[in-house]
Amino acid sequence: MYTHDREHPRLRPLEAISDPDQERIILRDPTQLAAGALVVGEVQFTLLTLLDGRPRLQVQSEFARRFGELLLAADLDGLLDQLDDAGFLEGSGFERYYAGLARQYQVAPFRPLRDPDSYGAPAAELPDYLNQAIGTSAAEARSGRVSAPKRGRLAGIIAPHLDFERGLPCYGDAYHHVREAALPRRVVILGTNHFGRARSVVGTDKDFQTPWGVLPTDREFVARLQAECGGDLMPCPLDHLREHSVELHAVWLHHLLGDQVRIVPFLCPDPSGPRGTIPGDEGGADVREFALALGKLVREDPEPTLIVASADLSHVGRYFGDDQSLTGAYLQHVRATDEAALSFVEAGDPEGFRRHMGQTQNPTSICSVGCIYTAMVALGAEAAPQKLRYHQAVTEELENAVTCTSFAFYS
Repeated sequence: MYTHDREHPRLRPLEAISDPDQERIILRDPTQLAAGALVVGEVQFTLLTLLDGRPRLQVQSEFARRFGELLLAADLDGLLDQLDDAGFLEGSGFERYYAGLARQYQVAPFRPLRDPDSYGAPAAELPDYLNQAIGTSAAEARSGRVSAPKRGRLAGIIAPHLDFERGLPCYGDAYHHVREAALPRRVVILGTNHFGRARSVVGTDKDFQTPWGVLPTDREFVARLQAECGGDLMPCPLDHLREHSVELHAVWLHHLLGDQVRIVPFLCPDPSGPRGTIPGDEGGADVREFALALGKLVREDPEPTLIVASADLSHVGRYFGDDQSLTGAYLQHVRATDEAALSFVEAGDPEGFRRHMGQTQNPTSICSVGCIYTAMVALGAEAAPQKLRYHQAVTEELENAVTCTSFAFYS
């Protein structure tokens, strides 16, 4: 007897990458929860596109209509079994699969490294690589090409979550300011939830592995924040397992500050959509209320605390599904779009930033509205923003461009 999942089979959202030289299509799970990737030909790909929730009999009849071949029930079941076992099919099978991954994450001693290939250098060479980026920024600050650190307390930074090589100028600027400041003992890292299941703020109490060991999470502060703001702050902690936006800053912080620093990791949803700051998960936390609670605790706590917004900006080019080539004129247009949004950051106006992104409907796919907004609300009006750099990372051969910025906030 078929379950409801098998009566109306539906593939989970996947990314399709064409490989015309090999006459194949590679399908992968953007959440990286499913096992491996699917490599299929045109006929198999067409069959998979039919798994969109329609009745299975319609799947079989449509396949027969398109290809003039019968798709036997036993063959369809075999395919669905394979997809289900690997985590590619929606339904009860995937929920069991997901629950198993969540249990493994829950009992794991720490959140493991996800993406060491994005660091730009092997672990042994990484300290010199990061120091060189900071040194380059320091030299540019001395020459007046970028803003030098101010006097006062460094309360927060905005820096990318791009791979280090492409985002290095902005990383270097931000961490030059961190290195020159009174070093914090606690760092709140606000990341972007690119592919996770949560639709509201989501934290984790796991420590984070870095190339130099394990960076501890300040669980006591997380618990106080949970009590202060209300709402469930950990609706889907497994979202942190494959998300890299916190990890990349944990690497920088562990390198610069050593084992004495503790982190507070959270991923923030975009508050510029129709729901605004209202949580998208039942029982979740409102983004603005979370940010206000965070700011209150940071101001009341004597422990020196830094807030980091791990933020990229626009994602444009055919790689991301745009129909625009990355011409100089188009990249100038993207810059103007980014600068219009960043003008609200420079003015210290988080609500203006949020409204602007909602009114413009985010035409260049800025991915980090949530963490920038949350950081600004938490930092409050007393933290003055200092823009350091704007940068476009363009990979022409892939028709891929991601933009980023760096800011420092001093109080």
